[in-house]
Amino acid sequence: MSTHQLCAQRRDRCIRVEGPGRRLGRRVLAGVTLALASVWAAGAAHAGPAAYTIEEDWVVEIGTPDAAGSAPQIVTAMSSTLQLADVHAVFEINHTSLPSFTPGGLQLQVWSGDDLLVYKNSSKTGTLNTLNEVITFKQVMKLSSGKVEFTINSGASTTWGTFGTSGILKASLDTTQVDLSNYSPDVSVQNSYVGFAKHRVKKLALKEVRYYDKFGNLIQHDTTERIVHQLSN
Repeated sequence: MSTHQLCAQRRDRCIRVEGPGRRLGRRVLAGVTLALASVWAAGAAHAGPAAYTIEEDWVVEIGTPDAAGSAPQIVTAMSSTLQLADVHAVFEINHTSLPSFTPGGLQLQVWSGDDLLVYKNSSKTGTLNTLNEVITFKQVMKLSSGKVEFTINSGASTTWGTFGTSGILKASLDTTQVDLSNYSPDVSVQNSYVGFAKHRVKKLALKEVRYYDKFGNLIQHDTTERIVHQLSN
């Protein structure tokens, strides 16, 4: 079975690792190993007043992309709790893996453990092809009226222009959570990665995080930059 076929499996994760001129796929079920489980739970939960909306600001700095090879391919994650065994979002950049692998484009996926709940594709389907391109976007999670909503918005890039402005990259699901106090930015960082062609990405980072109460008031602004990947000079 090919890498692309593996990615299409409903309950599977496909992580692409670099090889000599090819992509190798392997299936990773959520919670499949104790090692990953310990990483997922490593972050500290948000302290202070209860948060109901959380905004993460992300930046991707591209070096030299390869449009023909759909490289690089980047994935970011965001969870409502300290582990991916619960409801969480995955954002794929410069590729989409559902329902089958497609080069280029942007895709938001929402999972509960290893169960796929929903996925949404952007209408922007181009492939990275600009030298030194910088991509910025917000990854947002909101809890309201018994639902948790994941959104990608305020996206900006050369390849896709603005993205996430029309509400296409948004998914809302029922939840029993009463607030987002178990969120941790460390979980987002530890589960985000450059899945293919790391050498073509100068930097992938969570720049800052903002927390809001149920009335939309800013209650905490974390300006700590958290590096997922960075090429050495």
